[in-house]
Amino acid sequence: MKQVLIILALAIFFAIAVDASIFSIFKKYKNGCDPDPCKHKAKCLLDTKNNTQYTCNCTDGYHGKNCELKTGCYSNPCKKGKCMNLKSNPSDFVCTCEKGIVGKKCDTDNPCLKKNPCKNGGQCVVDDKLKAECTCPLGWTGSKTCEKRFCNITSFSSKLFAKGSAKVYIDKEIEKRMVDIEGLAKLCHVKLLVLKSFTLHPDPVKGNEFDARDKTNPGFYTGQAIQFQIYNSEDKLECNDICLAKIPIPNAGAKCFVDGLHAIKWKWSILDPTVFSTGHHVANLTAYNQIRTSHQVGCKDTKF
Repeated sequence: MKQVLIILALAIFFAIAVDASIFSIFKKYKNGCDPDPCKHKAKCLLDTKNNTQYTCNCTDGYHGKNCELKTGCYSNPCKKGKCMNLKSNPSDFVCTCEKGIVGKKCDTDNPCLKKNPCKNGGQCVVDDKLKAECTCPLGWTGSKTCEKRFCNITSFSSKLFAKGSAKVYIDKEIEKRMVDIEGLAKLCHVKLLVLKSFTLHPDPVKGNEFDARDKTNPGFYTGQAIQFQIYNSEDKLECNDICLAKIPIPNAGAKCFVDGLHAIKWKWSILDPTVFSTGHHVANLTAYNQIRTSHQVGCKDTKF
């Protein structure tokens, strides 16, 4: 009997202890903001629809659900500029530097302002190592000062050019396309007497852009046009400008060559029958002018 009473007493004691523990737990937790989960003096705001949910209104320099993380600008890393935390990652930052200052932390004087090294219209920019670097205008090269002209015109020779042909100069970008011209001439059993190729415009300023009043084929100024006559394999004239302007062209070899130009994507017109070109100025005038400026400026001092 005594043992039964002891067991009963222990059971009652543990029951009271458990109830008190559960009660104390519920008494301690009231809502999402009680106890306050927000760190570093942040203000806790309850959700109006669900008081178990909350939002922490962080003080300057902190972020995170409970304002437990420091922002990128917490330590004021921008020496001579304004700091902004990145929206995508508030722990990181970006500095908006004062005039004349560069660097992630706005801690370096702009080297382009101390002494601009760029010549011939080059633009000075700051590279990843905070060093001065030049972005050169069309026709110039040299990352340090833009001191050199850049000529992208090259000579082109072929066994299918007839004796007496002028030296041929073309844009390096179309060398492979000139190989197609060779193949076409070989297929048609003809040679080409080349009369004209790349040409420097007599006016170094006005010559840098397309001018509709200029009767010269625009392709000559970019190295993408050839003036020609048709010769046979023995280097004798077969079809000149008068012959090429006839419809149809009376010479079989010449007709074969002119008809084949379209197939290999070169341009030819009865209005200018002794010239074939890439027709780049027709397809994209802006790109054409950029190439023209590059070649006219870059090749100005080159002897052709």
